[in-house]
Amino acid sequence: MKTRHIAFLGAALLAPAVMAQDISTEITVDRTIVPEQRNAERPANFVPAIQLPRVELKPLSLHEYLKASELTTILPVLEPASYGDTIAVTPYRGYAAIGYFPVYNLGASAGYRFINTHNTRLGAWMQFDGNSYKGNAGSDKYSYGDNTVSLGADFNRMFKAGHLAVGLEYMHGRTSMPALGVHAPGMENDVYTKVLNADAFKADASWWGRYKAFTYKASFEFEHFGYASYFNEQRYTPEIGVMLGGAQGKPSGGIDIKGDFLSCGNGDLTLLPYYNYNTATFSAHVGLKLDVRTGDMTIGATEVKRFHVAPDVLIGWAPVSMFAVEARVEGGDRINTAAGYYNLCHYFTPQEMRPYSNVPVDASLKFSVGPVAGVSLKLFGGYSMANDWLMPAQSVPSSTGGGITVWDPEHSSIVSDNQGWNPYYSLFVPYDIKGWLLGAGIGYRWRDIVDFEATAQMAPQASDKGYYRWVDRARYVVDASVKVHPVDKLDLELDYEFRGNRKLYNYVGMERKLGNKSDLSFGAAYRITPQFSVWARGENLLNHRYDLLLSVPAQGIKGLVGVSYKF
Repeated sequence: MKTRHIAFLGAALLAPAVMAQDISTEITVDRTIVPEQRNAERPANFVPAIQLPRVELKPLSLHEYLKASELTTILPVLEPASYGDTIAVTPYRGYAAIGYFPVYNLGASAGYRFINTHNTRLGAWMQFDGNSYKGNAGSDKYSYGDNTVSLGADFNRMFKAGHLAVGLEYMHGRTSMPALGVHAPGMENDVYTKVLNADAFKADASWWGRYKAFTYKASFEFEHFGYASYFNEQRYTPEIGVMLGGAQGKPSGGIDIKGDFLSCGNGDLTLLPYYNYNTATFSAHVGLKLDVRTGDMTIGATEVKRFHVAPDVLIGWAPVSMFAVEARVEGGDRINTAAGYYNLCHYFTPQEMRPYSNVPVDASLKFSVGPVAGVSLKLFGGYSMANDWLMPAQSVPSSTGGGITVWDPEHSSIVSDNQGWNPYYSLFVPYDIKGWLLGAGIGYRWRDIVDFEATAQMAPQASDKGYYRWVDRARYVVDASVKVHPVDKLDLELDYEFRGNRKLYNYVGMERKLGNKSDLSFGAAYRITPQFSVWARGENLLNHRYDLLLSVPAQGIKGLVGVSYKF
């Protein structure tokens, strides 16, 4: 479950993307570890001595802070969170931070740990993120806005028999988006505007315990999500698991049982038997994913398969400290929810959604070398298949009979609605998609002063071909970042992201170019005192114009300038 710890990072180089998140992951490892601060970055090398939980399939985020998705490594690190490090390493129990950038980009965050003892922690937090900007479609100018407020509390208690964690969270979002180029007959100066009000409530509880050689866990999560008054969805996710063994250098095995059920009757029951083996140079996780679907298995006149089997294999080998090989073969079912796709993109309404998606295979291989004289290299590739995988699209319009016109930015002209693109609403369309992904990366680190990393990736794309996690169907992706720590209290970061040949497809395979994304970002943070920091972050500094997914133009220059205080 998600656990938030009130130890604010000096928001610095992660705003505003980080401030839009409050993601935190707690990892239970069956051995003694020494708590230490962990950077939110991917490891350069595989460390087989530690066996972490399996990697879950996580689709690429579609919202404004769109980031490239690399093949997930066997040893994933924790994602950055507004609340700082997953393991508390500071004496501070509270934090507050606020940032602003014109015309309107606002982020505010605060939290406090009311109980902070060795065995018990109780904290509460809040987060607000908002933006508003204008976008052009031909000669028309439209306004876009998105405001989200989240509140939450978490409780953690260590007992002799185990660990209890409980969390509560509420979110309200308001998103406005015009129907680009769509005018009412006789009212050509007005446009239709969608205003989406979303509310979500989540409660979860987890227990981890150990009895002799057995490690066990149990968790339950309830989630309610709704769009105003016309759509409501409840989700129930129970999970139990038992592992035998797991001591360092010894084999272990176990089974996890997980359910994922919706109030509409659709659901998925998953059994995950597995076997782990670790040595100083070798680590292996070998298992299966057995998915049984519940509910209606009929889509139209076609009955879909109820039972699926997928591999769950993670292998790493590091014969020497400067060379490692990682291999991964995974897959499995996925329940599609409106809440999940709202988190991907706020400019989405649940018009048409296939209840289930399935990944028969997602395989990857990665070679890592280094560091040698501060230089590290990596080469990776993979092949994946996904069935009924929901990808963003736009509708093929039905007959409107009202003379509604549509602005086509690709051809810079007004077209009738029978041309196949209706931007009045957006949706996700199920695709059977498969394809390759190839990539290479280089990194360089000089003392604690300079840290550089660059990655280039390629994935051939078509309507039914491509890398399923790249929802913008980019063909080429380049990421580069350099972090500089010139003096003790100052941190600087320069980032660049390029996503080329981005496209969008619709029902009948028609494609539309979204424009290349070329995003240069710069951030700086200065710690005036251990408690007080000032920071700034600017994104899209080149003011490059391109479309986000779903016919939403990207904001131009944006960012946050603010202060943070720990107490």
